[in-house]
Amino acid sequence: MTTTVHEPQFVLIDFEFDKERRRARVASGGLFATVSEPLRVPATGGEQRVQLREPDGFEFKEAEVANAVLIWSGGKVTMKHTNTNGLLCRVDYTPEGVNEWSR
Repeated sequence: MTTTVHEPQFVLIDFEFDKERRRARVASGGLFATVSEPLRVPATGGEQRVQLREPDGFEFKEAEVANAVLIWSGGKVTMKHTNTNGLLCRVDYTPEGVNEWSR
């Protein structure tokens, strides 16, 4: 819930998504940016693959766990987070719930 509502902004969004490689990037000028990369094995620095499955989940059925290297927004709503939890998943929300193809 919020007590402040800002006017909508119609902006171009640059979007890259590769669930299998655990890499994603979304950005829009000076408004926001997020970058996700694979988790790393601390001892070797190699990529680590971790999957989360929720067969009866209402948010998603399957996600790749990633490192959210950067989550940033400017403008009227500001935030900055680095190296935090990220989940990458394909989702199609419908009135009946999450579609089967998003598994």
